[in-house]
Amino acid sequence: MTVDVTTPLSTGPRVSWGFVMLLVVGMIALQYARMPQVILDGRVWAEEGLFLSAARSRGAIDAMLWRAPVGYYNLQLNVAGLVASRLPLAWTPAVMTGLASLLLIIPILVVALDPTWRRWSRLVMLAACLLLVGPSEEVWLNVASGQFVLGVAAALMLVSESTARGSSVVRAVALGVFGLCGVASAMLAPLFIVRAILQRTRQRATEAAVLGAALAVQLTLVASAPPGPQRYHLDSLDTLGKIVVSRQIAQPLVYPLDHALPFSRTEVARRINGCSGLILPAVALYAGLAWWTRRTGRHELIWLVASAAVMVGGAVAATFDPTATLVNPDIGVRYFFAPNVLLMLCAASCAIEARSRVGVVVVMLCLVVGVLDFVFVNPYFITPADWYARVKAHEADPTHVIRHAPVGWSLAP
Repeated sequence: MTVDVTTPLSTGPRVSWGFVMLLVVGMIALQYARMPQVILDGRVWAEEGLFLSAARSRGAIDAMLWRAPVGYYNLQLNVAGLVASRLPLAWTPAVMTGLASLLLIIPILVVALDPTWRRWSRLVMLAACLLLVGPSEEVWLNVASGQFVLGVAAALMLVSESTARGSSVVRAVALGVFGLCGVASAMLAPLFIVRAILQRTRQRATEAAVLGAALAVQLTLVASAPPGPQRYHLDSLDTLGKIVVSRQIAQPLVYPLDHALPFSRTEVARRINGCSGLILPAVALYAGLAWWTRRTGRHELIWLVASAAVMVGGAVAATFDPTATLVNPDIGVRYFFAPNVLLMLCAASCAIEARSRVGVVVVMLCLVVGVLDFVFVNPYFITPADWYARVKAHEADPTHVIRHAPVGWSLAP
């Protein structure tokens, strides 16, 4: 199926819920098809094991209230850890990856609930962005990083509307849950507040209040957490420019071509890190997309650009040394999944709405390059952890420590 560049996205038939469900099932299947090792060998990833260990040694209520040393609350990890702790250890990967695979379809459901957005072109475009805009290896089938998928869903709720009966309550509850599943969604609360002031509807006011409350909870928990390593403060706009150019321009256009180009993406990142004045193309990227939303009359899409900017700012604030990490295409990849998806979705929407053949070609080029990123998965995220074999060894000898992915992580005794 191809997109007709002569037809604005605001027109066209509304798709059935059958089409939505077919799309959802396809997205779940593609996640497992891309990384079958996660299922065949069984994978428990990083913080998933940490929350599982906490839940195994606590009662249900205590386990649901527990939070990692980083401070903020991760509701989805608490739920996954609690459920997995009440089942045999061999079931843990199924619980973790099963819940994580469902998280990726939530943005699709958010869009489908808005009658003006439930068009095949918009749904397919969103699905393509979620599947092909990277980096995604650390986000897919990973409950801990699922908060960034929910961040995409929250940003889409900032843009979309729903007039269906009871939808206001559903949206408010969903935003409250998203805001407690890490900080990716909660940090968008200021944008919801601004939109509520501008729009002046009860639904927007309720959503702003709910997500604002979630943000307040997260900030309180972070402030009350034990002192940790010194967080980074932005030393210059030039550093921010390097981060944006590396992770939001080179990432979708150059880094996935690592297998076809005579130079590595690490070399590209090194050269970017050695440049100065990159704040100019970084500003041009965001300012250009903001201008395009107004030029095409899609004013609501400016909220996607603003959401991406807030999330990038949050990534910088959460990193210990962004010069060494955020410019590097292989470190902290989860932080840029949501911003990149949002910018690509905005660009694709504007290109099609404006009937811009050049814009459509550029977007399609990024998605084609994304196919390479889809096929060539970073081995670091799919290296067999032999979870099932280690569980059997633990059952035979309870003193055997169950180690899990990535290297250096293990369950508490």
